[in-house]
Amino acid sequence: MKHLYLPFRCDNKKEISVKGPDFHYLSHVLRFKKGTTFKGLDMTGCRYILCVKKIKKNEIILSVKENTEIITQTPLISLFQALPKGKIMDRIIRQATETGISRIIPVITRYTIATSHSGKSINNKMQRWRRIIKEAIQQSEGMVLPCVFEPVNISDALKLCRGIKLFFHQEKKGNKALHECLSYDIDEISIFIGPEGGFSNFEYRLLKDNGFIPINLGKNILRVDTASLFAIAAVKIIVLEKEKWRRM
Repeated sequence: MKHLYLPFRCDNKKEISVKGPDFHYLSHVLRFKKGTTFKGLDMTGCRYILCVKKIKKNEIILSVKENTEIITQTPLISLFQALPKGKIMDRIIRQATETGISRIIPVITRYTIATSHSGKSINNKMQRWRRIIKEAIQQSEGMVLPCVFEPVNISDALKLCRGIKLFFHQEKKGNKALHECLSYDIDEISIFIGPEGGFSNFEYRLLKDNGFIPINLGKNILRVDTASLFAIAAVKIIVLEKEKWRRM
C-alpha cells in the first residue's frame, strides 16, 4: 500500500481513528509500529502525512502531520463503459482507477449481456466496485479518487457527458484523428466504450447526434477490458505530452 484512502474529510483534524479492515491491514499485514509515517488521501482529494500515534487492540490512532489539497493538472476524464459480462467490469474499474479516471459510469446498452441491475444485486456490485477503487487508489498512489455510478441506460448516460466527447469503435467510421480532437485546451473528456457485441446502429447514431466523435481502435478485435484500457491510455498519453508535441 502506497497510501491509505480515508473515506471522510480530514481537514482541520489533528488525529484520526482507524478501525476494521484498515486497522487489520495496517497493524497485522503491514505491521506498522508506533512512529511509522505514511501518506493518506481523503474523499475530497486532499493528501496527508500520517503518523501512527497509538496502537490499541482494535484501533490505530493516527496523527495528521500535514495536508495538501491536490490540484489536478490534466483534464478530468469520465469513462462510460457498456457493461460487459461476468466480472470483467471489476477489472475495468481497477485499471481505470490506476490510470487516473475521475468518473466511471456503467452503461446498459442493447448488446449488454442480460443480468440484474437493481435491488440487492446492484447494491452488492456497488460495494464491490467501491472496494476495488479503494484498493487500486492505495496501490497506485493515485491523485484522483474516481466516483463510480450505478448502471444507467444509454439515454441517461448521455445526460452525464461533459467536455469533449469520444467513442471508440472497431470500425473506421470517422475521419478525425485523436490528436486533432485533443489538440486544444480541454477541461473534461468523456470516453464511451461499447460492450462485447459493439454498439447497435441506433446507438451509433445516438452518440453521433449527441456530439460524440467516433475514434477507430484499429483493425484488431479487442476484448472489452483491453479496448477500455487502450482508449484511456491513448487519451492520457496525448494529454500528458500535449505541450511537448505542440512545440515540435
